[in-house]
Amino acid sequence: MILLDKISWMASKDKDFAGKLKGLWDNRFKKNDQLVLVLCGSVTSWIDTNILNDKGFVGRVSLTLTLDELSLFHANLFWG
Repeated sequence: MILLDKISWMASKDKDFAGKLKGLWDNRFKKNDQLVLVLCGSVTSWIDTNILNDKGFVGRVSLTLTLDELSLFHANLFWG
């Protein structure tokens, strides 16, 4: 598993970050059918624009998971 958190921050200095990520996936990573790439970030608009809605990634997205914020009640249960 490759997990890239803060993906929009990593891409902020390189306009072609998504293209390079796609190239890396197509040329190297997809050869391993056990490999899972997970992209995370709090700036979901970057992920929407550059990954989910980009034609270059059509057919490559297996799962989209959006987490809502925890209510105060549930946050208190989580943190004890």
